Amino acid sequence: MSRVWGEWSEHDAGDGWKYYYNEQTKESMWEMPIVVREALGAMEDLLKTALAFSGDWGAFDAGFGTIYYFHLPSATSSWQRPKEWGLQPELSYAEYALLHEKTPDPEPTPSNSTKSKPKPNTSKPQTKKEDKKKDSNEPMQENTPVEEETEEQKQEHFRKIEAFRGMLREKEIMPTFKWEAVLPRIAIDERFRAIPSMDERRAIFEYFIKHRKAEIAAQMKSNMKKAKKAWALLVEKTLQDMPLAEMSKKKWTLEQFRAYMTKVNIVDDATTAVLPLAIQESVYEKKRDAWYPKAMCRRLEYKRLVDLWNDHKQKVMDAEEYTDPAITKLRTQVDIEHLSAIDEEEIFTACQEEYRYHNYYLHRKDCCIRKDEAAAIERRAQERIEEAQRKETLAKQEALYQEMTAKREAEEKLEKDQAKNACQSQNRSSRQRSRSPSYQR
Repeated sequence: MSRVWGEWSEHDAGDGWKYYYNEQTKESMWEMPIVVREALGAMEDLLKTALAFSGDWGAFDAGFGTIYYFHLPSATSSWQRPKEWGLQPELSYAEYALLHEKTPDPEPTPSNSTKSKPKPNTSKPQTKKEDKKKDSNEPMQENTPVEEETEEQKQEHFRKIEAFRGMLREKEIMPTFKWEAVLPRIAIDERFRAIPSMDERRAIFEYFIKHRKAEIAAQMKSNMKKAKKAWALLVEKTLQDMPLAEMSKKKWTLEQFRAYMTKVNIVDDATTAVLPLAIQESVYEKKRDAWYPKAMCRRLEYKRLVDLWNDHKQKVMDAEEYTDPAITKLRTQVDIEHLSAIDEEEIFTACQEEYRYHNYYLHRKDCCIRKDEAAAIERRAQERIEEAQRKETLAKQEALYQEMTAKREAEEKLEKDQAKNACQSQNRSSRQRSRSPSYQR
């Protein structure tokens, strides 16, 4: 049977949920009505659950992301945000209780709350800092700077904002979430209450949601990069530790490699769960192709020793020309019938030493060849430069020679013309003298 308090009655909604029904207004609600709370003496508990206080108003969570506002003097509630909200600084329950600690009853009544109720202000609404400066009823503001925030206060405020964002990350808030749906999950967190203003809380939330998608993408990219690096190291180590007997001439596929990892109990679900199969295969093939030539060299050297022992067992034990450390080890084991009794690691060590020497020799040879090639390239380049300089010098000399030849020919032609003109002038003078009367007598 449901309990009744005047017009209100309590009903069971199942799964431990209770709702309250008003017979007169036909209204039902999940939150315990004020009349019921007064009857149960739960007003103080109600005030403790407040999200914030501003003046004579308190903001409470009604569940399912809904907030209602309760007017303390008149004990009335409203779903709409009152116009008086924000005219006075927003306080937490601890600050509100400290401010009203002289009052024996934490529930203000209409008769004694008129003194603390703010008077209407016809001037421009004051800011929070100006209101803190003029409010003499708040002892918490005595040591707070009123002009502007100090650097320490700014850093502390930034720290609270970052803690609020960290809380949203811990709650796994996604970009598609809404403020009304998220509020019930975060309202009881201390990092939520550390932000003094409800508007600032919502502004931080909206900014977080706006950039959450890019943040998740960056985090996924970072996790993908770390997983790819871890997978590459795991593949490389597994290939290097693979026994000689497991090596095959045919390159393994990713499925065969995974089967071998399962066989030797090598599991890394945390890495493989993040990386797509295509990236796993790409990284594996790259590491496998780099490992394969060295592995085949090891396998062939091992097979050479096996064949040498199986085909020429007695000859190997008697001969002197076989100086390999592994053969020396085999020669000391006179009573051994099969190679399986020989420690594979000792044979591999001997093969590896020879392989390292051979690899070092090839490396030195390759370095010498590269040095010779580089020297030859440099020498040919120098020869080309010298040849170009020589051709340029010859071209300059040829141009100078042609210029001098042309100048000399021009001078010779000028001299010939002058001599010819002088001769013609002399002939004309002679003919004129021969024709004159004085010359005829």
